[in-house]
Amino acid sequence: MTRIIMCEGETDLILISYYLEKVKGWLYTGTPKGLTINFTEQENKAACNYQNSNKDELLICAVGGKDNFGNFFNEHLKKPIMRSNAGETEYRIALVTDRDDSSVEEIENSILEKLAPIINNIENNTWHPNKVNADLGAKINIDFLLVVIPKENHGALETVLMEALSKDDYDADIIRKSGQFISDIQPNADRYIHESRLKLKAQLGVAFSIFNPEKTFSLFKERLVSVKWERSEVLAKCFEKLIEI
Repeated sequence: MTRIIMCEGETDLILISYYLEKVKGWLYTGTPKGLTINFTEQENKAACNYQNSNKDELLICAVGGKDNFGNFFNEHLKKPIMRSNAGETEYRIALVTDRDDSSVEEIENSILEKLAPIINNIENNTWHPNKVNADLGAKINIDFLLVVIPKENHGALETVLMEALSKDDYDADIIRKSGQFISDIQPNADRYIHESRLKLKAQLGVAFSIFNPEKTFSLFKERLVSVKWERSEVLAKCFEKLIEI
């Protein structure tokens, strides 16, 4: 069975891979073996292979933003799936995306439109079977999962991470005051923080710098994985179906 996770950007990829490693034992093994995907750093795209103790393989792809899911799927995944014959005919594919200001129904319809006709059955946070006839006549079975973050409110991945960090009252106050700082400075920093999603990223960045000032000048990846997210009930609820990949 071929297992694939598509997410928006590298921050999502880092968090998902960290979480799956700690909770389910998936380990990074390098670049994909079955797909040729070459990206430049500016594209904010990446594709990495993981393997578990059973030697199952998982490909996690950062597609470069929520508007790129359709193009990425059609360019890199659709052809290998449709060309299946005597080879792989069983797939388990998950797509992780931010809710932002959209409704779940709007996101479901958008993803359904972008991935059709391969994916024709979608429901948030539920694995659904999809069946398609490949180009050479093989019957392809695809279990598909949509994970909209957060599950219950508007926002993005950063919203979930800050909710997880806020379970500690002391840290919750820092998260709140970091948000207030960004709101206060935003009118004078509109060149850099001109969208609500960027305000969330800036708020999380400020909070991280306070939580661990010695890592302020470290790469964001280092600061992100310095938190034991596997202990978070918030993340466990968010990824309860994804870990079944």
